[in-house]
Order: sequence, then C-alpha cells, then structure tokens
Amino acid sequence: MKDALNELHQKEIEVEKIQQSIAYANEKHSNITREQNELQAKLTQIEIDKTSKSSLIQNLEGDLLRFLEKRTVAEEIKKNHEFEYESARKQVNEAEIQLQESHFNLKIIDNKIGELNNRVTLLSEDNNSLNNKKNLAKASINTEQIDTLQASLREKLTVKDGREKVLIASRDNLAQKETDLRESEQKRLQTEQAVHPIRDKLEQSRLNEQESKLLFEQFQNEINESQLDEVILSESITDKTTVKEVQEFCNKLQEEINLLGPVNLAAIHELTSEKERKGYLDSQVEDLTSASNTLEDAIKRIDKETRDRLIATFNEVNKNFTEFFKVLFNGGQAKLELLGEEILDTGIQVTAQPPGKKNTTISQLSGGEKALTATALVFALFKLNPAPFCLMDEVDAPLDDSNTLRFANMVTEMSKNTQFLYVSHNKIAMEMAQQLIGVTMQESGVSRIVEVSLEEVEKMELAN
Repeated sequence: MKDALNELHQKEIEVEKIQQSIAYANEKHSNITREQNELQAKLTQIEIDKTSKSSLIQNLEGDLLRFLEKRTVAEEIKKNHEFEYESARKQVNEAEIQLQESHFNLKIIDNKIGELNNRVTLLSEDNNSLNNKKNLAKASINTEQIDTLQASLREKLTVKDGREKVLIASRDNLAQKETDLRESEQKRLQTEQAVHPIRDKLEQSRLNEQESKLLFEQFQNEINESQLDEVILSESITDKTTVKEVQEFCNKLQEEINLLGPVNLAAIHELTSEKERKGYLDSQVEDLTSASNTLEDAIKRIDKETRDRLIATFNEVNKNFTEFFKVLFNGGQAKLELLGEEILDTGIQVTAQPPGKKNTTISQLSGGEKALTATALVFALFKLNPAPFCLMDEVDAPLDDSNTLRFANMVTEMSKNTQFLYVSHNKIAMEMAQQLIGVTMQESGVSRIVEVSLEEVEKMELAN
C-alpha cells in the first residue's frame, strides 16, 4: 500500500511537471507567436522603407546625373576663364615690358635732347669764334706777306695732321674699349644669376655703359665727318699763289669748316672719364667672378658631403632593414633601392618578399605583412639614430600570435635604448610590458585610469 502511495505521489509529481512543461511551452509558443507578429510588422515596415528608399535613390541618381552635367559645364567654363586669365596675364606682362622699354627709350631721348642742346650751344660759340678769326684773317691778308701766310697754313696743316692722328688713335682705342666692354657685359650676364644683391648696381652700370657707348659713337661720327684731304690742300698752295687766290681759298676753307662743324675738344677728357669708369666696371666684374667661383665651390663641397652622408646613411638603414625583416618574418628578404643614380634628387623603393612568397609589389602583401614591413623599416631608422621614445598605436592588431611574439621580442630588445609607449589589445603584447595603463568605466559616463606595474605584481606574488 505504501509503495502504491509513493508511486501515486511520483505520478502526481510527474503530472505536475508535465503540466508545468505544457504551461511553459504554451507561454513560449505565445511569446514566439508575438515575436513572429512583431517580426512580420517589422518586415512590412522594412518593405515600405525599402520602397521609399528605392524611389529616393532614383531621385538621388537623377540629381547626381544633373549635378555631374552641371559640374562638366562648370569645368568647361572654368577652363575658358583660366585660358582667358592666362591670355590677359600674358598681355599685361607684354604691356609692362613695352612700358619699361618706353621708359628706357624716353630716358635715352631726353639724354639725346640734352646733348643736342649742348652741341647747339658749342656750335654757336665756335661759330662766333670762327667769325672773329675770319674778320682777323681778312684784316691781316692785305698787310701780311704771302710767304708768311703760306708758312702759317703749312704749320696749321701739320698741327691738324698730328691732331687727326691722335683722333685716329683715340678712335682705335675706343673700338678696343668697346670690345672690352662687350666682353665685360657677357661676363656680367653670366654672373648676374648667382649674385642677386648687386644686380641693381650692375643694371645701372650697364645703362651708363650704353649711354657712354652712344656718346662715343656720336664723337666718332663727328670725327669722320670732319676729315680733310691734306694732299689737295698742299697742292693748292704754290709760290705763285696770289692774294686773291688765297682769299678765295680761305673762303672755301671757311665754307668747308662751316660744313664740317666744330671739333669736340672735350673728347679726350670724356675718354679719360670713360677709362676710369671701365676700370671700375672691370674691378666689379672681377669681384663678381670671384664671388661666383666661391659660391660654386661651396655648393660643390656641400653637395659632395651631403651625397657621401646620404649614401652612408642609406647603406646603414638598408642593412638594418634587411636584418629586422628577417627576424620579424623568420626569413625572407627585403631591401631599399634607389630609383635613380643621383641620390640627392631620387626616390626610394621598398622591396619585401616574406618567406614562401614571390610578390612583385608591396601592395600584394597582406595587412599583417605590410605592418611588419613598416615596423622593420621604423626599427631600422631607430637603430641608426635612437630616439628618446616611440609611440605606436595598435601596430599588432593585424598580426597573428607567432608574429606578435616576434614583434614583442624585438620591442623588448629595442627598449634598451628607447622607451616604447604603445596601445594594444593583444595579451601577448601586453605581457611584455613593464607597466599597464587602462581606462575603465565602472559607472555610466564616469571613466577612471587604472595603472598596474607588472614588476610590483611579480614581487608581491614571490613574497606570498
């Protein structure tokens, strides 16, 4: 009987468990039904949103096409405006150049006008002097003897011959000076680009030189215009020459003198002044040439020293990069290559092939391989010139455990000369740190800095 009661009690307990299971199943079914209805409603809403967003996307695509068309038109307008701007700027530059040439020509014309005025004044003075001499000659012809007049005329012709020889020598000297001045001008143009601080002085000197050249050409033309035929003059005077003939000859000479114009007596003084100016310009050219040679020597010396240092630095970094790459990848090969022969203006190409790969470019490497390659290059630079500290932000994020371990060992080795601060979520990388600093948020909106010294933790564990 007792066993039957116990069995009945067990059956009742089982029935009650089954009823609870049925109630739980019904409740779960109702929850599933409710969730299914909610999901159906959400699905319906998603379909509605999809339809509205599809129409919105079509509108946006239409707007995008219109915007691209407008942008194309705007770019065409911009190109036209830029072309017009360039044309206008060229015209402005040409106008400025013409204006400068006009100012320079105007200055030359003003100088020419001043010279003509001075020449008119000298002509007037010489004309008055010749008229006085003419009157004195007319008064003395009737009283003096023919022989005395002939001797005086020969003496004057001799003096004139000597002066003309001096003028010819001066003209040759002027031509030589003009050649020297042209050579000096070429040297000045060659050194002008290297010596900017005295360019203005040289430009002014060049203008003065051109002005002097114009004056010399004017003097030369006047000398050429005043040449006389001495043979004709000497043959026209004989022992039988009468006073009337001499008078006619004097009138003829006076007419020829009037046609020739006055002699510029200041040419010798001006030649001396121009010689002094040329000497000054020659000294300036020598100074400029010396300064240019000094600058070129300094530039060559600096380029040579810079090239030697760059080559030594490049070779050292390339060696360190190869070593670190092999350590981080446990094999493989990597190197730095110059893109040109001249190291001062060429680029650098990085070649990296991990073990088991035959890639042609770095772009074919994975994210972790690129990160390790960049790390090897940075460590190569740090080994050449160690910095006080190095900051890295999740460098080990794309690395697997084996690569992270090699990276951590290298950072530990490099930390002998450099302090490393790095952000990491990797346990292997965190284990090599001497101190951990983290940010926690125990309460919503309230953060707190937590610091843990691994050395102190190890001491505490050893003490316990």
